Amino acid sequence: MRKNDILTLTCEALGADMEGVCRADGMAVFVPGMLPGETAPVRIVKDAKRYAFGKLEGQPNNPADIRREPDCPVYPRCGGCSCRHMTYEATLAAKRQQNSESRRDDRDRRDNDRRDGDRPAYRAKNNR
Repeated sequence: MRKNDILTLTCEALGADMEGVCRADGMAVFVPGMLPGETAPVRIVKDAKRYAFGKLEGQPNNPADIRREPDCPVYPRCGGCSCRHMTYEATLAAKRQQNSESRRDDRDRRDNDRRDGDRPAYRAKNNR
């Protein structure tokens, strides 16, 4: 995969900035404006070793049920909003999922930082 290649990709999930996350050649391809379940032609605009960024070329072949017409006339050009092409309910669900994943990651990280049962790691030296 190289810059300016046009690939037909299927979106698997939404990323941190509500961009579509697709897979091509074992790499993640982040495509703003794509929604999970959609298949569309994508132009690769930047490629790195383990990921790439793409741009939608036209409309998705099979639009998702949560896709809607943006209510802002400058949405495609502005870049200030990331979810105007999704229904409000889908936007809330995606943000809730990101929040719960973030909290779970924080909880896991906090649990891994602890040693000796319930004692916090930063006090382990003083509690001997």
